[in-house]
Amino acid sequence: MTKIVIKEFEWHIHNISHIALHNELPSEVEEVSRKEVIILQSRNKRIVIIGKTDINRALAIVFEEIKNNKARTVTARDASRKERKFYQEKIGGKKTL
Repeated sequence: MTKIVIKEFEWHIHNISHIALHNELPSEVEEVSRKEVIILQSRNKRIVIIGKTDINRALAIVFEEIKNNKARTVTARDASRKERKFYQEKIGGKKTL
């Protein structure tokens, strides 16, 4: 089981409006980050997490930085089929939508 500890999210109109383009909400990002996730390293030292919402939607979330348990979300979107499969293989449990 992998968890990430984020005590505070930095939200601005720019990242809120960007994730809205992908039909995501800040509350969904925060919800997923409190659950069991897969953590991947991305380009530019960004961190990608793949996890599920309370209604079992799989999301891929990219954080620009995580310092002192504070995170700035770059983007969030529905996880791709490949990401959902990877999550399922690593975490197990109920299949994601």
